[in-house]
Amino acid sequence: MNNLSIKKIYYEKLTRYTKQAPRERFRQYYDDLAKIAMRPEVNPLSYLQGAQYSYVELLDTVLPAIQAKGYLEDLELIVMSFWSPEFDPDHACGAYPCHRYAFDGKILDISDCGFLSPFVALSAVQNYMQYDGVTRALFVGMDQTTVPYHAAINKISLPSCSSIGALLLVAQLPCTPGLHLVLSKRVKGKVLLDFLCAMIKKYALTMHDALLTCNQNLSHKKISKFLPFKNISYSTRSGNSVEKLFSCKIFQQKIIQSKYRWHVLLVQEESRDEWGVLLMRVVL
Repeated sequence: MNNLSIKKIYYEKLTRYTKQAPRERFRQYYDDLAKIAMRPEVNPLSYLQGAQYSYVELLDTVLPAIQAKGYLEDLELIVMSFWSPEFDPDHACGAYPCHRYAFDGKILDISDCGFLSPFVALSAVQNYMQYDGVTRALFVGMDQTTVPYHAAINKISLPSCSSIGALLLVAQLPCTPGLHLVLSKRVKGKVLLDFLCAMIKKYALTMHDALLTCNQNLSHKKISKFLPFKNISYSTRSGNSVEKLFSCKIFQQKIIQSKYRWHVLLVQEESRDEWGVLLMRVVL
């Protein structure tokens, strides 16, 4: 199996300071959903919370640049991940690239996986390349800060900002210079240590040449006593699924400046006691 080479990295945070009142059709849609589910009506203030970006608007911040470079023409697959489903029912995010950018390949949406949605999406890309013959794919992770919720909920945890991140992935030989995505998995907390030890052995990771980035302070966990990593960096626990993925330091620097050959990212989804594990390798 060829490695997945990360050819391009895109990441944008968006803010909006003006608020728009929700359309009546939009409000009626969610009120009808609440009635069907036999739940209270949507809290009207939730429509005004956050930046009110739809996923279609987020896509338009990176896809024009990708199209301008000619990358969309050769793409066979787009996999998109979301922290939550699209809040605006009038926007069909999955069909939008086909309509607006004339993309005629496969599109897959990954949702309802919380902060670990990007890890599941990247795993899906790997499977398509291994079993379906796909050689060029685009991963797109998006988070929006406006999510309608019903009035009975006093507080809801939302992403800290609207953001989008994208990775252009190409199947290439393991010896090809650059950044390679080796593994992306969602792992249960009770088997995390065994999984990491097996991963280290399988790929022959050398600990002096590997950097572990984690969104949890592992020093307070029993697992820290058994982790063999010597170089550990802690990222913020706040944020959202896209921020947590792109907190990996290798996404923020030039490949030739990396002092580590291996980069491991751990992100915990506390509500489910699950972890996202990402393994990348730098080839110079």
